Amino acid sequence: MIKITDFYMLCKWETLPILQVIKYLFSPLYVCVCVCVCVCVCVCVCVCIYICMCVCVCVCVCTLSLEISFHPFLFPQEQANEKVQSQELSNEAARLKQEFERVEAELKTVTADLLLSEKWERDAVSANFPPESPANIQKATSSDRLTLEHSEAKDAQPKEGHDLCMTSDARVEKMDWSMSERLIDLERENAAVGAEREVLLSQLSQSQSACSHLREQIDTFQLHSISLQETCTKLQTLNTQLQVEQASLSFQHAAVLARCSESEARCAALEAESKVWAREHEESLVRTEGLRRDQERMTALQQRQEAELEELLDRHSHLRSSNRNLETQHRELEGRYQELLGLKSRMEEKKREMKMEREKMEGEVQKQAERERELERLKKDNERLQGVQREWAQVQSELLAQGSVLRGELSSAQLERTRLEGEISSLRENNQRLELSTDRLTNQYQVRMKGASHTHTHFCFTI
Repeated sequence: MIKITDFYMLCKWETLPILQVIKYLFSPLYVCVCVCVCVCVCVCVCVCIYICMCVCVCVCVCTLSLEISFHPFLFPQEQANEKVQSQELSNEAARLKQEFERVEAELKTVTADLLLSEKWERDAVSANFPPESPANIQKATSSDRLTLEHSEAKDAQPKEGHDLCMTSDARVEKMDWSMSERLIDLERENAAVGAEREVLLSQLSQSQSACSHLREQIDTFQLHSISLQETCTKLQTLNTQLQVEQASLSFQHAAVLARCSESEARCAALEAESKVWAREHEESLVRTEGLRRDQERMTALQQRQEAELEELLDRHSHLRSSNRNLETQHRELEGRYQELLGLKSRMEEKKREMKMEREKMEGEVQKQAERERELERLKKDNERLQGVQREWAQVQSELLAQGSVLRGELSSAQLERTRLEGEISSLRENNQRLELSTDRLTNQYQVRMKGASHTHTHFCFTI
């Protein structure tokens, strides 16, 4: 009976440390891999948010520089649209900043929760697998109590001793069954932990590739921001050139106003000349009518005085010459009249053109006044936007510093990953050794159980 209890205690103290060591080794490894994966995912999210904020800042700077450069040449509706777009971009930048702060807070809370969960699991492991548990002590005391009762029953009645041996044998078989079930559960847990470990390693490799891709995107966006800054400087130089051109246009406007006043004076002189020419034209018309009537009278007189034709040849020749002169004068007057008509039409066209130019000049004067007011407002906006740009530059420098910090954390995480891979390989070797030791212990246990059963039957027969 003493040999059976010793064998029971030996099996109990050999199997429990193995299970304790296996569960204690696998649970921190699982927690460490989970922590690494969560940290990598959070770093990727932070890098994505940083890239989005850089892109939004670049877009805001470009739109503001374009608005400053080309604002004097836009219409009021387009100016309102640009104001709305700039307001939307500023709102979007503020929203992205709030999102970045929220993600940072979530990252801090997640890391704190992971650390707490790791601590709780370690506490739970240390609480669940102590060196000596009260249950084991209770089992040992119960086995001692059974041995004492069995010895007393042996001295008192042999039949009762035989019954107690049978009950102890049944209990040993139950314990053997429970130990085999625990070994099966342990193997299942080992397989599940191995599968989870492979999944977590694949997720870790994917997150590392995503981090490298995001790092390349960060470099490209930094180069793009540098090019955008160069374009901003070019646009500022273009703004100065446009201001110089605006000054030259103001001088040209003054010259055009002087030319307009001169053209008005010339128009008044041409109107006076046109009135004089119209009066002369009316007089020439009256003269032509009188000459026509004289010619008719002369023809009638010529018909009546055919008999006196010879006497009046000299007079007739003189009259013919005068008539020819009058006809030439008439033709000249008609040509001059046509020229005056063309000149009048040209004057009317010039008058209409001058009127249109006058209206255009008035519109340009109004536009110039509006542009001057708009230029003053844009100067104020430019000063305000320069202050905003300086603030954004400070924010960008802070974000670059945060990016360098995140790169350092990523490098430390990679070093931690290599260390964990080494630990995983060592744990894999330990697992193989533990499996071999469990097989050896099960074989020894079976051999000892067979020997114990033979000794027990022999002892019962001897009793």
